[in-house]
Amino acid sequence: MNKNREKENRRLKDSEAKLWELAVSDIKTHSEQKINMQQETFLDKPDTSLKKKKSNIFMNEPSVKKNMGSQSEYLTVGKPISLDRRTAIRLRRGQIKIEGRLDLHGYNQVEAIKILKKFIQQSSESNKRCVLVITGKGSVGDSRGVLRRELPNWINHEDIRHQILAIEQAQPFDGGFGAFYLLLRRRRT
Repeated sequence: MNKNREKENRRLKDSEAKLWELAVSDIKTHSEQKINMQQETFLDKPDTSLKKKKSNIFMNEPSVKKNMGSQSEYLTVGKPISLDRRTAIRLRRGQIKIEGRLDLHGYNQVEAIKILKKFIQQSSESNKRCVLVITGKGSVGDSRGVLRRELPNWINHEDIRHQILAIEQAQPFDGGFGAFYLLLRRRRT
């Protein structure tokens, strides 16, 4: 223990002292910076007229606004409608067998919507119960993923809404933040 104390208290050699002075020579203390807050210039508010309009592609269609139904019919992540508690818990935990997978990585919104609709139609016709839709997490630049953000809105489109019972974020072993479980309605024959 004494050896460590001796190392902590030793004086720097001339070469070490010069190197240290060189390393910290361009650092200024707060008092040296002399910041004058009154002289700062503030920019005007940004021009919002040039801002890109963010909207859901489907929301521009009159049929969506008209046929969306009441708020209770609108599916949201983590809030299943007309689903028993046990099934809802099993879906949330990823305990229902996944019978189909759709990976939307690399698609733009228009392509992704078309592929999603077709996938859900085919899955429903094949009498699949639970499917996994992988959107990806997105990059930081696009606000954590356009596809991930829009998927919950897309499943409420009139073409496919009647086929879906619930949507849940996937568990980490199935894709986590970048994937969703969709529980489909059983077809009555």
